[in-house]
Amino acid sequence: MIVALDKGVSLACLNALLLCLGTVLAHAEAIEFENFHQRLSLEPDGNRYKLLEPNLPVNISSKIIAKMKLVDDFGPTISRNRVVKAIQQLYLFKEHQYVLIELQIGINFAEAINTLRQSSDFSLIQPDILQLHDKAHSTNSAHQSTKHKYLEKLDSLKLHARGKGVKIAIIDDGFYLKHPALQHVNVGFSYDVARGEQSVLPQSDLDYHGTRVAGVIFGAQSESSKGGIAPEAELIAIRQASTWTSESLLALYIAKSTGADVVNCSWHTKILLEPVAQALEDLAQQGRGGKGAAVVVAAGNEAREITPFMHEAAVNSVITVGAISAHERLLKNSNYGSLVDFYSVAQPIYTADINGGYSLFSGTSLASATVSGVTALLFSMDPTLELEKLNERLTEFFVTDTPKLRHRNKSVPH
Repeated sequence: MIVALDKGVSLACLNALLLCLGTVLAHAEAIEFENFHQRLSLEPDGNRYKLLEPNLPVNISSKIIAKMKLVDDFGPTISRNRVVKAIQQLYLFKEHQYVLIELQIGINFAEAINTLRQSSDFSLIQPDILQLHDKAHSTNSAHQSTKHKYLEKLDSLKLHARGKGVKIAIIDDGFYLKHPALQHVNVGFSYDVARGEQSVLPQSDLDYHGTRVAGVIFGAQSESSKGGIAPEAELIAIRQASTWTSESLLALYIAKSTGADVVNCSWHTKILLEPVAQALEDLAQQGRGGKGAAVVVAAGNEAREITPFMHEAAVNSVITVGAISAHERLLKNSNYGSLVDFYSVAQPIYTADINGGYSLFSGTSLASATVSGVTALLFSMDPTLELEKLNERLTEFFVTDTPKLRHRNKSVPH
């Protein structure tokens, strides 16, 4: 059982879980499952599956995600459900939990889904799904002036706080913490949820996003960069380079268990899955010792209005961040709508990169990292700050609407 994340016993628990993560399932037959009270269908499509409506290619593992009550011993549950070989915890709530189920050898996967759906032990059953992971970094490559009235307020805020005493979890791909701008960072905990290691180093040239986000929040000042917003905060670096549901739940639970005050997610998936949505809601409501962690999510760069259940940015309790220019115009690719809480200036700036130098970074990834950094400064100044009051304070630094959006329908409640 994963009950705490000290650096001894709990790492062994995490590594044991990694041994149980499933291989990609052979593509043989259609599979149906429930998501937000709707029946979704997965159809075989060549060497993968296709999620019908919204016609999304995915992979699924040989394991199953299930919601069940908290129990001290999985033995009786396994005994009552003949298709189950083993159960591992992924995310714990006050009274229930999400678990990863390993099936008995030779069990038909579609039949197992149906069997477990009828069991009184489980209230929600889904395949462990891998969908595309959209990093919310814009492709705009031209450095531009980012002078804005909120930047002056931010500079003033940084005179009084630098993030000391605040834990910021970044869930992203690799982190090159040997970068000169990041060598000073106080790393409280690090873990790669896919590889089961404390090392969160990038694994390829495409594994750059986490380093750039960390540079925005934690980076030391240099000739190439004006430095991060909260360089004295504590970093919880969680490398999650793919979006298996099991890995998303584990990453969020690590953020919760390590006591993260701020959780930065500068990314989103293609569709919102109910287990991930519930974990995000719980983290935002029950994290930070019950005061609620500030879970900051990038709105995304598809130039679309965010609608309910669209993806992680549509979850009610998270802080959703869009991107604007210094003139408060929506950036070309930024998502928008009434489900966006704040807009931050996010034209290209230089930040740390995995090559040891600096690269331009922009879009809602930059915007969300900026809001996470400012949130850390506010928490550092007042650790008792409740989320409702936090949102009021953030309006002093960020835009809640833009001229381009004021003609749009704002009737959908957040």
